[in-house]
Amino acid sequence: MSYGDPLSPFFETLRNMNEFWFRGGANQMGEIYRRNIDAIEKTNRAIVTGMIEASQRQAQVMQKTMADLGQAAQGMAGGANQGAGAEMMRQAIISAVERMTDVNRNMAEGNAEALEMLRGRLIENMGLLTAKKDE
Repeated sequence: MSYGDPLSPFFETLRNMNEFWFRGGANQMGEIYRRNIDAIEKTNRAIVTGMIEASQRQAQVMQKTMADLGQAAQGMAGGANQGAGAEMMRQAIISAVERMTDVNRNMAEGNAEALEMLRGRLIENMGLLTAKKDE
């Protein structure tokens, strides 16, 4: 059973780009590259902004977790019921895990948005190259 050459689409795209370039499309190709750089810049900016926000949120989660655990430890040291203190610690840990899950979900959504921006640019590039080839 033959599956064909898996690199064939890649090389066909390169041939199309070369044909486009040498048929007087240099100005349009330059515009395509400029748009690509703009898309990469926007994507990187979105990723970095998301990472900064996630880092800040993670720091807030840690501060809140430490405060909750500190309160539970003080309650236990103050002679409170150990069962109640253990429950407070358990709740603090569960809360921290839930907050970190939320942070991770937000990071994943941000990364998906960034990849979608790049995918859209790639599709636009392919449409431009195909349109020029058909002319």
